[in-house]
Amino acid sequence: MTTVALGLLLALQSHPSPQAAADAILGALLGAEENAQSVSYVVKREYTDDAVKTHKGHSTVLLQKTPFRARAEHYGEDGSLLDLTVSDDKRTHGSDATGSDEAPTLAPDGSGAMIVLNDSGTDVAMTWNLLVHPDFLREAMASGKAEVIWQEEIENDECNVLFYPHDERADFYWFSIKTGLPRAVLRMSTLSGRARMAPLSVIDDIRFNPVLPSEAFTFKPTPVRPAQPGSKATATATAAPQPALVGRQLPALEVRDPAYNAFTLDKLTGKPTLVTLWAPWCGPCVGELAALTKLRPRFGDRFEVIAIGVQDKRRNILKFIGAHGDYSFRFFTDPDLEDSTSRLGIFFGAEAPSGAFAIPVSVFADAHGQIVSQWGGFENEEDLGAKLMKLLESYPDRDN
Repeated sequence: MTTVALGLLLALQSHPSPQAAADAILGALLGAEENAQSVSYVVKREYTDDAVKTHKGHSTVLLQKTPFRARAEHYGEDGSLLDLTVSDDKRTHGSDATGSDEAPTLAPDGSGAMIVLNDSGTDVAMTWNLLVHPDFLREAMASGKAEVIWQEEIENDECNVLFYPHDERADFYWFSIKTGLPRAVLRMSTLSGRARMAPLSVIDDIRFNPVLPSEAFTFKPTPVRPAQPGSKATATATAAPQPALVGRQLPALEVRDPAYNAFTLDKLTGKPTLVTLWAPWCGPCVGELAALTKLRPRFGDRFEVIAIGVQDKRRNILKFIGAHGDYSFRFFTDPDLEDSTSRLGIFFGAEAPSGAFAIPVSVFADAHGQIVSQWGGFENEEDLGAKLMKLLESYPDRDN
């Protein structure tokens, strides 16, 4: 058993509460990290292309603590180099099939931010503060917000899942019970009224104080292979632009009602319909549903609301629906909830081909099932009410 794991085990035995367990996990990692001046590891992610095919990629990462330096190389499934990132405490350089670019390095100033130029930069940005940023671990412990919420396997490695809400995001961290080291990161952010979740980043082969080549942090533009048709799309922690849906018909995609009966969206005709994709963990989504309930008396039955639960376990969605019996919507769930790719999410732009996504996503269709408006996010009840009123006034003759 490693020193990290042994310290963690002893701490967990004396502090069984979720918050104390989280502090023990972070404290054990802090102890290992404080004695390390460098670290190497691998970050693995899955991607989905426009043809809804899943591909895998990974980055090899080298980090130096003081002064901060980073090198990451991102590879495709066939082992070909796709892009490169090199950072020092002043500049970040990146190269990929489109050329080279650079920007200021923000991470060492303590903001937790990183300029992301490509996929390898994304993988550094998602993971660096766990492994070379002891102040981040101390702040998480001092906040009293970090908690262990469940256990789950990552690559056959049983892990404690730690939840830590901070700033305008919330992070989920998987820590190996066997080694005490981080195994995965999942980040959710809420900006401009939208909840965004980055792809799951799996961390492997962590080595503290590796011997680093002298040229490791020297940037030299590296020839990389252009993306091939059907290969992975570039993934970042932000959502891709929504697809242009105005003018298209509601698709013949299947959803499931609370009793798990099948229904296809192309059957939504006869009355204008608002379709919104939401999840119980998404604050803006929950706010939008509450606002729609308050707006109901104002609009009566002039349009129908279809609320489709996505990006969460079905039992969590059904629990939310059961607790809100006063919501007069037609609730459904995405049948691909347990899959890594959702056809429904990709059509509506709630899941980008890269694997990044943002909700709530809403479309408004006329009585013939043709989409006449689309938008993302939720600001407030007044803004939503004005938007719906304008839509109903703009398409009065299409309701017949």
